[in-house]
Amino acid sequence: MDPLDRMVPIVRLGTVDSTQLEARRWLGGPEAASTPQGGGRMFIAREQTAGRGRLGRAWQSPPGGLWTTIAWNSPELQNREGRESGAWIERLGIRLGVACLHVVAEATRDPVSSPDVLLKWPNDILMNGRKVCGLLVEVVGKWVLVGVGMNVNNAAPDVIRMGGIAAASLRECRGREFDLDRLSLDLREHVVQALRRDRLTPESLGFARARLVGAPAEKLLEAAANARTESRAGNDS
Repeated sequence: MDPLDRMVPIVRLGTVDSTQLEARRWLGGPEAASTPQGGGRMFIAREQTAGRGRLGRAWQSPPGGLWTTIAWNSPELQNREGRESGAWIERLGIRLGVACLHVVAEATRDPVSSPDVLLKWPNDILMNGRKVCGLLVEVVGKWVLVGVGMNVNNAAPDVIRMGGIAAASLRECRGREFDLDRLSLDLREHVVQALRRDRLTPESLGFARARLVGAPAEKLLEAAANARTESRAGNDS
């Protein structure tokens, strides 16, 4: 059994307003109250009727896409307050964007040709210049809600312009169907890794720097450096 099945079990849903709202409702119940730090739930919906992205923008969420929220009981937030907490959340957003970049790049890799997969600052994933994945991070108390919307096997008419960026699906870009269950597990693994770490690994940093658009790559370096500085300060106290 995958240890993540115990740490962050998957809850599969049919049609919901949004997985982000579903996660918020779950936080008010007994299961969330009994979930230890470093654990949570992954909510996956067949479709969303009221999905949204950053800045409250509507996100079209028809069947065939990956619409999910991971609710994480964050031990890191337990020990941070105020500006320190805000800085950690900002760095977390960077790590989560890189996590989604890894998932899309790995899923669409081909021995003959691979698409141009980029991270548009701060956390949109583009493939061949079109948006295939978006990310929303919210904090509720000491919980982090990581919402991910990924166009995967959506029918072409269902893929519209989102947030001013022309959108596409993985199927549209690669001309084949993708295994949603496999993608879900890969996404859970990468997101949980990002939630548990305090900085990007050197490998992920190099991977992301080569694929970053919309902001100086130094922002990624700054995020990694800040995490190391904070960690050293904490160890010295």
